[in-house]
Formats: sequence, structure tokens, C-alpha cells
Amino acid sequence: NLKFLDMNREEKISFFFLLLLGGLNISSQGLMIPLYSILEKEFRLSHSQMGLVSSGFILLIVPSLLFWGYLADRYSRKKLLISGCFIWSTTVYATIFARTYHQLLFLRVIDGIGVGCFFPIAFSMTADLFEPEDRGKAGAMLYVLLGIAGVTGPAVASIYGPIYGWRFPFKIVGIFGWIAGLLAFFLMKEPKRAAKEKELEDLLEKGGIYSYKIKKSDLKVLYKVKSNLFLLLQGIPGCIPGGVIGSWMITFLVIVEKFPTLWATLFSAAFFAGQGAGNLIGGIIGDAMSKRKGSGWRACISIISILGGMALFIFIFTRPHLPAITIQGNISEIGPFISFLLHNHKLGIYFDLLFLTGVINGMCNPNWYAIMQNINLPEVRSTVSAFNNMTDTVGRGVAPYLGGVLADIVGLKQALLLVSLFWLFCAILWVPLIIKVPEDEKTVRKILSERKKKLEQEG
Repeated sequence: NLKFLDMNREEKISFFFLLLLGGLNISSQGLMIPLYSILEKEFRLSHSQMGLVSSGFILLIVPSLLFWGYLADRYSRKKLLISGCFIWSTTVYATIFARTYHQLLFLRVIDGIGVGCFFPIAFSMTADLFEPEDRGKAGAMLYVLLGIAGVTGPAVASIYGPIYGWRFPFKIVGIFGWIAGLLAFFLMKEPKRAAKEKELEDLLEKGGIYSYKIKKSDLKVLYKVKSNLFLLLQGIPGCIPGGVIGSWMITFLVIVEKFPTLWATLFSAAFFAGQGAGNLIGGIIGDAMSKRKGSGWRACISIISILGGMALFIFIFTRPHLPAITIQGNISEIGPFISFLLHNHKLGIYFDLLFLTGVINGMCNPNWYAIMQNINLPEVRSTVSAFNNMTDTVGRGVAPYLGGVLADIVGLKQALLLVSLFWLFCAILWVPLIIKVPEDEKTVRKILSERKKKLEQEG
């Protein structure tokens, strides 16, 4: 049972602003995806050139993750989070002034600097808002909101972009980012570091301070923790399929299946909405199994999630009784879409299977989140999260360009099928974690107990 109702007022406000700033951050990242075909036409771009814009943006997030992560383990996470928010909001808004391909590429790539602030900071702060046994569900809540935001950005762009021009969504999200950043500056409170660690909870409630901060020497030993190493490595193959699907699914449905842009966005949203449901299910099951059977079960659930999602995705795109569906007309409203979906059996199956694939695939994320928090000490969580999100981001950064190149060579449908096989390599790298995660969690609990005694003596 998630103890959200037991949080005090300041903790609830902090979590709310984490969700708000994170939601806007993720929404901004997805604005360009449904506009690929419009941008390709206006700037006269190939698929690979368009993919390079998204890849460049995502790849610049890599060094920014490390920058923000290390600073967050030493300084005020609230101030850093708000600073990052103002950076990405400004660059998103500035994108409306792009008039050439190179300007578009430059502005989108620079946007990655500010965007990289969120994940390492949120990762550390949520660990200080929720106890270890609730972190799977807490991570699920965060992923669900980010999933909704990931759908909202493309939806806003697909609805308003064709009507008011592709620049309009960037203007709106940029302005909302500024407003949210200002509100967070005045209303958000930063939780105490290590506040929810059972070994330290009593000490901190009495006014004690967890004084440990990351040192440069800590960077050398982060990956002596074996679980960190395997979680780092699995991120590269694991995120390539999601990156390609997220970047090219809408374009595939528009160009190959002849869907209207809004309909294509809603079909793509079925997959990501399924991931949101899968996040909740995976977080609940992961927390329950971890309490009853041990934390190694989080890795087992993740393996099942990855392989099950891959199998269903391949099934959808290879079954002969699910042929390409051609839709005539310029349908730009949700009502006709729902009506057509309910009365067209094959279209309904297509939609439902995409949702189910997302459910199974999404069960991994909250368990990765909880494992990462529980196997690392409080003063290194932002940095180690940054390193692991770095491989995740490299995979997502390469994905749009890789998808564009493959699409130019073999076609969009075949490209989507080929990249789904990367999930197999990801699942293999999860296997050692079944044994390593419980060992590393036990080590963290032992160190925190020893530090409590030392802090009490110093106090």
C-alpha cells in the first residue's frame, strides 16, 4: 500500500512539482515527433535528416545528465531542477524562430542541455519522499505521469500543429515551462537527503543531518557494485526499440497505413498508455514480490516484461490476418475515430494489441527504478542515475537516426521489426541481476546502519 496519504504537506507539494516539471519536460521532448512529415516537407528533408534532429537532441542530453547528476549529489536539488526547467523552456520557445534546417537542428540539440536535469534529480528526490518498500509503486506513479506527458506532447502537436502551424505547440509548452518553474521556486520545498532510510529516519527526525556528499573518488567505485554495471549495460540495447517505435510509429501509420495524423497519434498513444498501466502493475507486483520472496524477483519481473513485450510486438507486425488498414478522408476529430474503432474489427484488434504490448513492456520500468534506488547510497543516487540514464539516452539518441536509416533502406515496417530484436539482448543482461540485486541491497543497509552510529557519536 503506497503511503502517499501519510506524507506531510511539504512532501506532497514537492512530489506534485516533481510530477508537474517532469510532465512538461517530457511533453516538450515529444512535440516534434508527429510533425516529422510536416517538417520534412517544409525543410525538404529525408527520413535520416529528420531522425538526426531528434538523435542530436537526445545525444546532447548525455553529458548534461552527468553534469546535473553530480551537482545534485552535492548542492540544492530544488535550485538545480528549476534552473534546468528555465533552460529547456527557453530553448523550446526559441525553436519557433528556426527558418532553416541547420537552425532547427541547432536549437533542438541545445534543448538537450536543460532537459537532462530532470531524471537524476527526480530519482534522488523521490527516494527521499518514499520508503524502500514503496519505491516500486512510487516509480510507477512517476512513469505513469511521464507516460501521459509523453502522449500529451505529440497529441498537442498533432492537433494544433496542422491548424496553427508547427511552431505553435513549441510556443505554448515553452510558456508553460516558465510559469511552472516560477511556481516551483516559491512553493516547492526540498526533502532532507536520506529522510526515508529506516536506519536513519529517527536520527533525521530529531534534527540530525546526513552530511555525506559525493566525492570525485566515488566515481571510480560506482560500478564495483555489480548490479549498477549490468543495469548500465542493459540500457543500450533495451532503449533502442522504444526509441525507434516512439520516433517512427506515428510516421509509419501516416505514410504506410495512410492514417490521418491524429489517428496515428492515438494508435501510438495506445502503446504508451499500455505502458502506463504496465508501470502501475509492475510496481505493485514488484513491491509485493520483493517483500515476500526477495528483491531478486524485481529482476525476474523485468525479464518477463521485456521478452513478453518483444514477442507481442513481433506478433502484431507479422500476423497475416492483420493487414495494413487504409483509411480514407481527412478525419481530424476524436469522435469519428472512436466510432470507427468500435465498428471495425481488425482496427480494434490492432489497437488492443498495441495497448497490451505496452502493458507487458511497461512492467520493467518501476522495478528498474526501485532497484537503482535501493542498491545505491543516498549521496550517489543522482550521479549513478545519470550514468544509467546516459546509456538509456544513448540508445534513444541513436534510435531515431537508426530508424530513419533503416527506413530509407528496407522500409518503415521492416525497420520497426528489426529493432525489436534488441530487446532480446537487453533481457540477457538482466539475468545476473536476479542474484546480484539482493546482495547489493544488503550491503547498502549495512553501511547505513554503520553511518547512523557514527553520526550519533559525532552529534
